[in-house]
Amino acid sequence: MENFELFKKNINKKKIAVLGLGISNKPLVKLLVKCGSYVTIFDEKIKSKWIHNNFIKSKIRFVVGENSFSKLEDEQYQYIFRSPGIRRDLNVISSLEKLGSIVTSEMEIFFKYCKAPIFGITGSNGKSTTTTLIYEILKNYGYKCRIGGNIGNPLLYDIENIMPNEKIIVELSSFQLQSFTKSPDVAVITNVSPNHLNWHKDYEEYIKCKENIFVHQNKNNLLILNYDNEITRDFSKKHKGKILFFSLNNDLETGIVLNDDSICHKEKGKYKKIINIHDILIKGKHNIENYMAAIAAVMSLVEMENIETITKNFRGLPHRAEFIKNIQGVSYYNSSIDSSPERTIATLNVFKKKVVLICGGQSKGNSYDELGRVIAEKVKKLILIGDTADLIEKSLKNYLFDNKIVTSPEIFRCSSYVEIVKIAKKISHTEDIVILSPASTSFDMFQNFEERGNLFKRLIQEISY
Repeated sequence: MENFELFKKNINKKKIAVLGLGISNKPLVKLLVKCGSYVTIFDEKIKSKWIHNNFIKSKIRFVVGENSFSKLEDEQYQYIFRSPGIRRDLNVISSLEKLGSIVTSEMEIFFKYCKAPIFGITGSNGKSTTTTLIYEILKNYGYKCRIGGNIGNPLLYDIENIMPNEKIIVELSSFQLQSFTKSPDVAVITNVSPNHLNWHKDYEEYIKCKENIFVHQNKNNLLILNYDNEITRDFSKKHKGKILFFSLNNDLETGIVLNDDSICHKEKGKYKKIINIHDILIKGKHNIENYMAAIAAVMSLVEMENIETITKNFRGLPHRAEFIKNIQGVSYYNSSIDSSPERTIATLNVFKKKVVLICGGQSKGNSYDELGRVIAEKVKKLILIGDTADLIEKSLKNYLFDNKIVTSPEIFRCSSYVEIVKIAKKISHTEDIVILSPASTSFDMFQNFEERGNLFKRLIQEISY
């Protein structure tokens, strides 16, 4: 493990560029300034007024506004820290790297200098639930744990206080993994399906980024893979270390499997029960897979009976098929996290009856063809909003036409969430289920899916008759 003190000395009085002042980069900037670095922040979205209000006494330089990244070449920086959403291969970044700049990120530096074992979790769907469940199991068993990455708190600022006996659990996106040169001690990949294709060059690049979570592991490290997902199953052919599969649909010789409605560890043909799936509080087959992935990651560290006790009490995370309120017999749910068609399909499959679906937002380049089929089967009324409204409606109508189906869910179009809630209230009746599951990102109208979900929950709470 490299010495963080040497890193601190190395960045003292060095010129450092920080690209994007996101959640993870704010504590990073604080650390860099504390270490005596000369920091310049480049951000295309920050307004000058915001800088004045928040950094009035700071010595940090700001280069903001449209095309601010192009001004990187005006000076030479020893380090360039990028936010996860900024591609590493931008021409201006590549040019500076050729001239000697070290291009990195907050999470890459953390991985390089962290003294404690790291559990890294990625996947197209389910990674937040799996990450949190791993954290809850280890924490409740008695380990000192920290959670970070895409969720929790940025970890680098506090790295000097992290002890070797702690457990670090981090959720990692394809954006973060794009340039990783170090892999976690335990790597978990929940699944891989087309996602973020508006950011990645193509699906192959997206898959390569996911691979980065394990390609730097050694023979003593552990990789947890979903056997039922063809891409993650094939990852096993490229791995150098230990592998443990989990499977909802296949009775593996060794791994985490389903047997008689119980999640079990199977080894040498013998099953050891861990938890009955009917004791899982968050519903849906995709959540059973999340439990399997989490159990596979911790089973060598926690007794089976303790895993059962802890997992039975796990209630899931906000914005994931989250029940809000029942109003005059109508049940309202918030699943704002559903930013891809695959997530919305999984959420719709949780419910046994047809629902009133609120859907739409900004596209990530995904195909909506399969969602059209599921909407035809699972939705009684469809409320659409946002940039993907046309794509979703087209996918539904194409499926109905191709299969000569005459009856269609009634479709409503809205331009705001206030209008959505008014329409949902008007068209819903006793015993109906109304669910926000956008199948799209929130960025056309909101900062993130949490802001979208919180607004929806607040508007539902304010419904009156």
